[in-house]
Amino acid sequence: MKGFAKTRNYTAPPMPWGIKRDDLPAVLRDWSPRITNVEVGNFGPPRGPLAVLLPVFERTPALRNIPPVIARVYTAATVPDSSRLGRR
Repeated sequence: MKGFAKTRNYTAPPMPWGIKRDDLPAVLRDWSPRITNVEVGNFGPPRGPLAVLLPVFERTPALRNIPPVIARVYTAATVPDSSRLGRR
């Protein structure tokens, strides 16, 4: 809540907003009725000790919402309305 100290002279501003991993698909669908599917995956280190722990976090309900995630959102194709195409 205090911000993240990126360098000695700069602290990123506080960003007191977020969505839990488990709530993300429902929240996104509430924002737009065009969303058809949401895939949520880990956004973490590709190697090293933390990469080894990611599967543990993912399978443990109490830890599941801690790591950052990335979402792939699919939307429905827009179907043109023939009444708006100049047809009468």
